Amino acid sequence: MSAGFGYRTGVLARQTALSIILLTATLAACELPKGDTSTPKGLHYAVLQARQQADTDAMWNLLHPDTRAAFDRWVASEKQIQRIVVIEFPKKVQPDALKVLTVQQHTSGKALFATLVTGKTDPLETWARLGARVQSVDEAGGAATVHTWGGDDLRARKHDGKWYAVLPEKLEARLMKSSEQAAKNLIQVKQLAEKLKN
Repeated sequence: MSAGFGYRTGVLARQTALSIILLTATLAACELPKGDTSTPKGLHYAVLQARQQADTDAMWNLLHPDTRAAFDRWVASEKQIQRIVVIEFPKKVQPDALKVLTVQQHTSGKALFATLVTGKTDPLETWARLGARVQSVDEAGGAATVHTWGGDDLRARKHDGKWYAVLPEKLEARLMKSSEQAAKNLIQVKQLAEKLKN
């Protein structure tokens, strides 16, 4: 009886050891690759790493230059509007004139972007890391969409030999529209300021 019990214990110990080895190997395989901007896939992992580390500077630098420029234009236009209204407009009309401003309190486009992406980021659990892995990449003409196993997509565009992230389509359209509207508002405010001088 003791021989049989010893045999079962030995088999159980080997099965347990094998299970631990397989679990360790599975968890190690879940570690995400290091990212870079040489490919859309590398960009995805770079963005993911920056988000996990709540590194808004890295996330900003991974954004396409056109997207960064739109954030900067939006903030710069509204800051100029605020400055002109406060200096050139009569006090009684200033509150109404300043109502169109939404982002002038930010020091830069980068600061505005940081407020949009700042939040609590927890390390990805094992299953989330599996879902964050790249399933496929659709690439054509300097644009790409990275698809993950978890169903997320990352849009990217190439610029000067590197890949950069682009906001989701609707968000990118809203950003461009807001940036353009701020630039138009600035032109109108400058024209009104000139009329007030005369």
